[in-house]
Order: sequence, then structure tokens, then C-alpha cells
Amino acid sequence: MFGKSKKILFFTGFILFFGFILIADIKNVDSPYQSLYNFPKDSVELELIKKADNATLLNGSIESLYEITTYRFESFNITFNYTDANTNATIDNASANYTWYNKNNVSSYGNGTLIKLGNGSYTLDFNTSSRDIGEYVINIHIKEENFTEPNMVVHLSIQKRPTEFLTLSGTSLKFERGAPSFLFFYLEDSYNNSELEDLSIQ
Repeated sequence: MFGKSKKILFFTGFILFFGFILIADIKNVDSPYQSLYNFPKDSVELELIKKADNATLLNGSIESLYEITTYRFESFNITFNYTDANTNATIDNASANYTWYNKNNVSSYGNGTLIKLGNGSYTLDFNTSSRDIGEYVINIHIKEENFTEPNMVVHLSIQKRPTEFLTLSGTSLKFERGAPSFLFFYLEDSYNNSELEDLSIQ
């Protein structure tokens, strides 16, 4: 009878010992029995990788520099075509604006919105009549979600309008002494050949 009891106790002890090892193995990732039960030693980390933005072009280039000279009071505008570099498809309804500053006057700067024409076209309309004479740097910002923003810069030089006096070539003038005399001068805008009026005389 005692022999049978010893067998039962031995068998019970064996089960408890093996169960203890199994529980310890599950809780302890460094258990030497880990490979036996195929539990992962290290935790699995999921890394979300953001897809890179699709490459784009403005007027066929990734980056461009425009250097333009114009006269004050002349209308100045330039159109940019925003396209997918891989498919050449136009990109509409992008965020489109610009920032500018006067290189000759650090306190003169501002920003504005490009005009959306549709079919991936955006126009910069820079009013020269409200700007001082000088050199301007205009940075173009056109960006659509999941697409890159090309680097586009415009260097704009706004200059004084060319003028000249209209001469009376080949004409002799005679004035009678003591009599009132009048002499008329005409100043012409030589860029568009038009007479200038309402001038300040000093």
C-alpha cells in the first residue's frame, strides 16, 4: 500500500514540477526552454513607413529661377504649370501662393495668392504700379497633398520708365522783346510712345 502511495506522490510531484517549468517558461522570455515551446524572445514592433510624396514639376522643372526686368506701371504676370513628374498629369486645386520682399528695402515685403486657371495652371499677377522701384525676390509655393513642392523663384527688377523731351528739330524760335512769350515742353514715355500729362514741375 505504501509502495502504491509513493508512486502516486512521485507522479504528482513530477506533474507539478513540469507544470512549474512550463509556467515559468511562458512568463520568462529568457527561459532556457523557450525554443522548446517556440515563444518569441523579443516583442514584435510594427513600423509604419510613410510613402514618399510624388515628384512634381513646375513648367517642366523641379527648380527654376526666372530673372525678369519690367518698368513700373507695366502689368506683370507669369503662369506656372504644375504636373506630376511621372505621369505628366496636371494637378488642380493645389495650395498656391507666393511671398515677396524688396531687396532694397527690408521693411517692404508681403504675400499673395496665385490665380487658379484650371488644368494645373496657376498665374502670378504682381502689381508693379503699387511697388517701389527696386529689386524683388518672389518665392512661388504650389503644393498638393502627397505631392512635392518644386522650388521656383522669380527675381523681378522694377525700373523707372524711360522718358525723353519732344524736340522741335529744325524749327527756329523768335521772341519779341518785352512781349509775353510761351514755350511748351512735351515729355514722352519712350517705352510706349505716349505723351505724359499732369507732371510735377520743379
